[in-house]
Amino acid sequence: MNPPEELYHGTSKENYDKIKESGAIKPMRRLKVHLSSSLDTAFSVGKRHGSPVVLGIDTKAMQKDGIEFFISENKIYLVDRVDAKYIKSVYYQTT
Repeated sequence: MNPPEELYHGTSKENYDKIKESGAIKPMRRLKVHLSSSLDTAFSVGKRHGSPVVLGIDTKAMQKDGIEFFISENKIYLVDRVDAKYIKSVYYQTT
């Protein structure tokens, strides 16, 4: 699966701090990490967890490093994990 050059992971500010501490986005209670091609969708997901934060993921670098992507029936991109080195941008929602 060849994803767009940047995908997005919606989370909360609190979870983002945990991601920075652990050095990776991990699937937690899921089998895979979920990534969206839409910034708006990622913000909607982040809102479910608290104050939303969206992480822009450098999928081109991940592919170059041999990381495999999958896509679900509802067009969500899936990976086993995302190391923090692939987070290329952080978006905070403004009112």
